[in-house]
Amino acid sequence: MIISTVTAANYLHRAKVMARSVKRHMPDAKVVVCLIEKDMIQEAMNVPWFDEVILAKDLGIPHFPQLMLKYNVLEAICAVVTLFYSFLLNRFPSEKYFIHLDSDVQVMNRFDDLIRALDEKPIVLTPHFTNSEFLKFDTLFFGVYNAGFSAIRRSDEAHRFVQWWGERSYDLGFFDHIHFANQKWLDLAPGFFDVYSFQHPGYNMAFWNIHERNLVIQDGVYLTNGLPLCFFHYSNSVFHYFFQSNPDPGSPLYQMVSGYLLESIELGQYALSKTPWSYNYFDNGETVESIRNEVRSNPGLAFRLPDPFKGSSHSLFSDDVVALQALVNQLWVAAENQGVLPLCANRYSIGPWENFRLIYLDGDKIALQSLANQKYVTAELGGEGELIANRDHIGPWETFLHLDFGEGRSAFKSMANDKFVTVDLEGQCSLLPRAADVGLNQLFYISKL
Repeated sequence: MIISTVTAANYLHRAKVMARSVKRHMPDAKVVVCLIEKDMIQEAMNVPWFDEVILAKDLGIPHFPQLMLKYNVLEAICAVVTLFYSFLLNRFPSEKYFIHLDSDVQVMNRFDDLIRALDEKPIVLTPHFTNSEFLKFDTLFFGVYNAGFSAIRRSDEAHRFVQWWGERSYDLGFFDHIHFANQKWLDLAPGFFDVYSFQHPGYNMAFWNIHERNLVIQDGVYLTNGLPLCFFHYSNSVFHYFFQSNPDPGSPLYQMVSGYLLESIELGQYALSKTPWSYNYFDNGETVESIRNEVRSNPGLAFRLPDPFKGSSHSLFSDDVVALQALVNQLWVAAENQGVLPLCANRYSIGPWENFRLIYLDGDKIALQSLANQKYVTAELGGEGELIANRDHIGPWETFLHLDFGEGRSAFKSMANDKFVTVDLEGQCSLLPRAADVGLNQLFYISKL
């Protein structure tokens, strides 16, 4: 059995409490932690209850830095939860059961009833509520099922489910009234997959459903509605419970919650909870939070660099609209046929096809985006082909070194093959990265529009 969680450094104390509680009741279970930080931190290493700790950037998630740029820490955790399942299924081929628990869960008993449910159906989810009499309007906001817990049994059906859920959470994992991160997609899952809606009161007990579950202690064991309490999900409501609801110090709930808080403090809450999330900052120390909303509304900004965190807000937002004039024939460069054909220096005047966005990347590196079709200019075939505006993202083939030769003259060296962009006068005046040195055929005037 694999029990997984996804966390950041500031929630690591919670993950430690969760993992220790797993080992206390199910010592044979493997606890695998995914840490969403740029680098491994010392506090995540050599934790006796963690069987394995994996950095999220090492999961093989496509365009991972771009994903982190648009999500805040909670959204990132929720998005990676769904993608972590696919990694674990491949990483542990002999394991049959895979259970996700949010880091703010405390296990209180064995998961025997859950395993029986998984033997019956390949996917198990728990609803927020099991009693319709207590439903409120806000249920429509956060959804039927709670994504802080899910479980699958290795099967084709489970593979299909985690792929489906992961694809949707990858791009649309925002905490808003439509998506509620990765959670509201689960409302649709029973219509598409063989899902067990698990209503055992001892699983995923939380402050949102505490009104329908009677918690007692019997012979040292926590019971809810007469059945063993298997795990409690503290979410972010524990402090509300203590400071606003005036709990009875003699109640089982008070004893359990106070014990959880003391254990969290023991395992480093005060220091860890203050740890800044590394993906809130560019590598140069500049904060990302101020531009995150802009990246959400214009996702293409995140792809201006292979790893946007190695740049800055300047490299993401700094650009000019320009036209390029070849010195060798005094003609303007066009994205021929609205970008369908390669770039050519063959125009006597500037029109829409001759407009480019000059995007400033790291240092003197730039990219060009044709305004004729909103595509990035690439050195096709790694520099073996002509320049053409047909790419959606900026990579090495779409990156050029800009060299200023004074008097308004510029040359561009392709990062695909370290050759200078050349006007081919023997052909149709197309642009190719061919020259080792700069001469008249490699020089251009840049006119800001």
